Amino acid sequence: MGWLKLTPKVPADPVGIPEMSESGWLKHTDALAGTSFAAVARRLPGTIRQALGIAWAAMRIDTAAALLLNLLTGVATAFGLLATQSVLQQLFAAGPTPERVRAAIPALAAVACTVALRSGLGIAAGWAQSRLEPRVVDAVERRLYTATTLVDVAAYDDPDFADETFRSRQRSSISAQYLVRASIDLTAGAAGLVGTAVALLLIHPLLFAALAAASVPAAWTAIRVGRLGYLVDRLLTNRRRRMWLLAEVMATRIAAAEVRAFTAREYLLGEYATVAEAQTRAEVDTANVRSTIRLIGGIASGIATAGVYVLLGFLLADGIIPLAAAGTAVLALQAARQSTALALVNINKIYEESLYFGDYLDFSARAAVLTSPPHPGPVGAPETIEARQVSLQYPDSDRLALDKVIVTARRGQTIALVGENGSGKTTLAKLLAGLYRPTDGTIEWNGTR
Repeated sequence: MGWLKLTPKVPADPVGIPEMSESGWLKHTDALAGTSFAAVARRLPGTIRQALGIAWAAMRIDTAAALLLNLLTGVATAFGLLATQSVLQQLFAAGPTPERVRAAIPALAAVACTVALRSGLGIAAGWAQSRLEPRVVDAVERRLYTATTLVDVAAYDDPDFADETFRSRQRSSISAQYLVRASIDLTAGAAGLVGTAVALLLIHPLLFAALAAASVPAAWTAIRVGRLGYLVDRLLTNRRRRMWLLAEVMATRIAAAEVRAFTAREYLLGEYATVAEAQTRAEVDTANVRSTIRLIGGIASGIATAGVYVLLGFLLADGIIPLAAAGTAVLALQAARQSTALALVNINKIYEESLYFGDYLDFSARAAVLTSPPHPGPVGAPETIEARQVSLQYPDSDRLALDKVIVTARRGQTIALVGENGSGKTTLAKLLAGLYRPTDGTIEWNGTR
């Protein structure tokens, strides 16, 4: 019965193999794996506003076009379903006689035009979106490098700031791109779902309720599979990285001589086999769990779909809705299933990328604090540089690198800074050059601070 469990069993790492340090891009995996769908939904409106704000600042025309065209696609979906119902009503009213088929030709043409229009709107929306995404990436990268080149040099001596900078460089632009893409794709999925729901509501309110009920299993499956993916990333990535490092040692030029000189081949192959065996067992178990979730979701979806058809049968038998409306409902349910899947996938993606993009926003805010205000006016070539009672303490140190130093340097002088390693010679030179700001004391160029 272990195959029926809905969480994967991950074998422990073999004894003697140390844990690796966590990659920066894994920082939010715990949050992703443990977050409920309700929490995701609560953050969704604010995150979408943020994403669309980024897109709007990058390119207003393409942002507006992508959103408007996707909304019009939803309208075309609703109109197409209603037009289909009209055609079916004309054909089924008293049997599809040649006369009735000819009479339905205008309605059939309207359906064909609607389908073509919907396809064209989708292509145009994709075109606008593909134009927008490179501009989003460019805007975010420009903002990032504007910040990195403005911050004080001393900021890079802070390990936390260095880590934040590295994470922002890794994920900021791609997170912004994915965030904007997923937000627009969610708009497309939601527009299609709303269009389908409106069509069903106009046909009969009970069909709208049936649509909502039939969408629940698909939603549950998408959410569980998505959460499983995040959890597996968290549990297995350490081992994947270890396998990658072993593969780099065994299959690249950089370590080829050492592997042979130290006869490390058998050892490396043994380590790789040990880790790979545990990894394979975990991935097979994960595949079983994923299939179990999809099986349960498929069974539940089948039951829900059967319930919809039973409801349609009752509505038809009692004469509440005509056969044409029932046929339209079947088409609408198929369209709704696709739109629901698209929406749910992008909801998960938006939440994931919003966490990583939040790192970039946090970095931008911190960089602004660590940036010195611009000097009120230009400073000419210094005739005299004076350091008065200057002290400096690095962010990660509990002692002063310089303590109440007094130096005067005049143009044309040659000054040698002499001292032991770590005595502060380079630090003092950076202070005199204006690269660092002193913790205490003042640096003056020609009497100007």
